[in-house]
Parts: sequence; structure tokens; C-alpha cells
Amino acid sequence: MMETYKQSKENEPKMSGFSLDLSKISTRVMQELAKQITNIPIKSVQEIIKDSTMEIERLESVGNPKYALEKLTPEIAKNTVALWVFSGPDDNNDKDRYKHIKWAHGMDQARLNYAALLERKMSELCEPETSIGKGPMNMSEKIQKTKELIERSGPTIIYNGSDPLNTNVENSLKQERMIIPEKKVFIDGKGIVNTVDQIKDFSLPEELHQKNKEIGIISHAPHLLRIMHMLNKYQTLPKDMTIRLYPISSPIGGNQEYAELETMGLLYYIANKNATKESYPYIIHGEIKK
Repeated sequence: MMETYKQSKENEPKMSGFSLDLSKISTRVMQELAKQITNIPIKSVQEIIKDSTMEIERLESVGNPKYALEKLTPEIAKNTVALWVFSGPDDNNDKDRYKHIKWAHGMDQARLNYAALLERKMSELCEPETSIGKGPMNMSEKIQKTKELIERSGPTIIYNGSDPLNTNVENSLKQERMIIPEKKVFIDGKGIVNTVDQIKDFSLPEELHQKNKEIGIISHAPHLLRIMHMLNKYQTLPKDMTIRLYPISSPIGGNQEYAELETMGLLYYIANKNATKESYPYIIHGEIKK
């Protein structure tokens, strides 16, 4: 979890013109997953593939963190009580199915970096009168002032990854240049292996359950698709709170493959009763309604 989200120009997500190859996704699903989803009618499979492709495209279209930060408002900032960051692939775990996919490396850190950016921006929007960075302050003083600002006005960051990833975040929070206070990060979960584990056993801390407020969910666009269908199955979030998605666009080189993998994952989990065909209700941050 870093102070800033750095992204090279060549990896910067595009804001428009994104499209997936639906026929490729359909072909791969039927070639690799047909025997595992026999309990889903073929017509429903085709509908899910089509709907998933369209939804991933919607999420990808607003997946640039710079754009998302520009679309934040004081109202959104004040209404957001938590940012739930779904952990990404563990680059050091040989059993992780994304371990040997080059474009997938670093996705967990990208999600944490984005959460830190949102956390800081939301805190600043809640206290527009607080000015940090101006005047004769050294770096240590600026970091301390930012920490104090976030502690007063920032949402709580929730993270529940595998045991090694949880430990990485705990260690990161102790670093001298870290701007996120430890008390603003809720790290939960033991023995988590996959997204199902993250969702089915999750319990929102009681102090974060605030009626009519928002919970932000952060992950890469294709992963968010599957998350929301699993949430609809397990219903582990309060019904009286709004879910706002903060997608990150797929890494360059992985757009099509990531969409294929997550669509297959969704179908697999629908077939084994860990997800529903319908999604949990949500809004997409930064989306312009047509």
C-alpha cells in the first residue's frame, strides 16, 4: 500500500472504445467448462456470457484511477464509511492460478495503491479547509499531517486476503513513509484461499454498519463481475447500505483473457451454487448514465 499510484503511460487504461470478443469468450467456455456446467441450461449459459461481457465492458470503461478521483465529490466522500479491497493474485504462491500469467503480476498491489489514493482524496474532500503540502514542512511532517487527516475523516479500508497477503499489508502499514494509519485498516480472515472464502465468511464490523451510507468495493473490472454475483448468493453486506464499485481496468495484454477467465469462473460458481445468475445491486463510480 503506497502513498501514490504510479502507472506508466503504456499501461494507462483507456476510457472509451473498449470492447471484448464475445465469440472468443463463448468458444473458450464451451471448450474448457462444458462438462462442469451441465446443470445450467445452454440458453442460460449463453445469456450469462453475453451479459457478463457487457458488464465487464461497462466496468472497464471507467477503470482509470485518475478519472475516478476526478469524479469524487464531497457528498460521496462523506457517505463512504468503508473501502473493501479484494486481494489480488499472490505473486509468491505457486498454487495461485494467476501465478504464471505475466500480465497478472502486481494486481494486488495495484488495488491497495488505488485504495490509498481514494482514502486520501476522500479525506481531503471531507476537510477542504485543511491544507497539507503548503508551507515550510519537511516530508516527515507532511506524512504525519496526512495521517492525522485520514484518521479524522477517511473511510476504513477493509482487506481480507490469504494469510501471507494479510501479513504483507500489516508489515506495509508499519513502514515509516506510510500515510495510512493502522487504525484505519481492518484486516480480517484466516485461511482464505479464494474469493468465495472472502465473501461467505465476511462480517462487516458493527461500527461500520451505517444506514444509507456507502461501502466502496475495489478490484479489477472482470473480478468485480464475479464478486457481485457471489455477494448476491451469500448476502453478507447490510441491505440498507449502497455498494459503489471502484473498478481498475485490466492490465494491458490481459483484457480479453482476464474477461474469459472471470466469465468461466462465474459460470463455474453458479453451477456449484456459490454464485447466482443475478448480481447484487450496485452503482459504478464515474459511470455516465446514457
